[in-house]
Amino acid sequence: MLKTIKQALFSTGLEMPKWTALPNQAPDYEIRQYEPAKWVCTSVKTVEWDSAINTGFMKLFNYIKGKNEKAQHQANPPKPTEPDVFIENRPAITVFVRSFGGFAKAKKNQEEILALAESLKRDGKAFQERVYYSAGYDSPFKLLNRHNEVWLIKRS
Repeated sequence: MLKTIKQALFSTGLEMPKWTALPNQAPDYEIRQYEPAKWVCTSVKTVEWDSAINTGFMKLFNYIKGKNEKAQHQANPPKPTEPDVFIENRPAITVFVRSFGGFAKAKKNQEEILALAESLKRDGKAFQERVYYSAGYDSPFKLLNRHNEVWLIKRS
């Protein structure tokens, strides 16, 4: 029920990966189990986070808007036409998720991932320390009530 409400509140109307909320007592993060899915991905070679996000966003936005071999968006994703955009079959994954508003610039993103890591250490949760994900759900033109997340992968 909570998952459905949360997805409805920050849904942009775009297709999102399917996930299930797992039991959790912490007020400052969620635990989610994502189902296996196909992800459209890109590689960006830069150390400057804000620049990488802008470049990566445009590559993936172009793919969604038709820069692919079938020139349309569908459940069976068409092959990208840009060499550094690719389809990746990812297995199920369990992640710890911290949500935040505003624009996810480099400094804010770093603050949120460090806060999530501290909360997980406080609660004795094991997670991969060298990899994290950042998820943004809003158009760059949306100015208010933005929804962003940082994810750390649960370690068994």
